[in-house]
Amino acid sequence: MALLVLGCSADVSADGLNGPEAVRYDPELDVFFVSNFNDEPAGDSNGFVSKLSPDGEVIVSKFMVGTEDRPFHGGRGMFIGVEFVEDRESKKPFDPALKLHNKVQAQAMDDGLLCYGMGGTIDGRCGDHILLAPPYNLNDRDQQELVEKLTAAVTAALPVHPSS
Repeated sequence: MALLVLGCSADVSADGLNGPEAVRYDPELDVFFVSNFNDEPAGDSNGFVSKLSPDGEVIVSKFMVGTEDRPFHGGRGMFIGVEFVEDRESKKPFDPALKLHNKVQAQAMDDGLLCYGMGGTIDGRCGDHILLAPPYNLNDRDQQELVEKLTAAVTAALPVHPSS
């Protein structure tokens, strides 16, 4: 299977890949990393990442692979940003001193969910967000686990407000 990368300083074409999906160029190393599904985009646990030169030569065919315990389903993915606000209507942010993004991230990671917390995302001081990066081929079971772990982390991290 071939891959054509457009929008680079020069178009890159490569043969010898197997279900190429996602491409990342690393300017420091001057190489491309290409995620391969290895025939089955539905996630058959045998995906891999290839390392290519800028001219399309495959430097390492299976640069990154999974294991039996930690299979690699092909490296396509998405980003999901979650913003936390004290008031939905006005979108008033939480007090930056709470560092809510850090609390959610720490709790999520304690529960086995990787996420990236970011603060000051509104004006450099206020605003709490987290970023999740699940694969596009996220199955229903793993999606449910992500939602459950994120919900638990947010619930544990949010300040308790007395009911009015």
